[in-house]
Amino acid sequence: MNLSGKGKAGKVDCQAYAHTCQTAGIRAYPTVKFYLYQRAKVNITLNMIHTNHDLRTSMGQTQV
Repeated sequence: MNLSGKGKAGKVDCQAYAHTCQTAGIRAYPTVKFYLYQRAKVNITLNMIHTNHDLRTSMGQTQV
């Protein structure tokens, strides 16, 4: 598996966004998740997204 190249990072407040963390399978923290590019999905490295706005901004989506 080749992991060279650029990556993106973010963070999530699991107390404020418990459903997001539960969906991602995060049961304890700190937790680092890696998501590999798969064409239909966003290529990001998840390191706890602080807010949904920060996540949308990091992906270039400013509208809900």
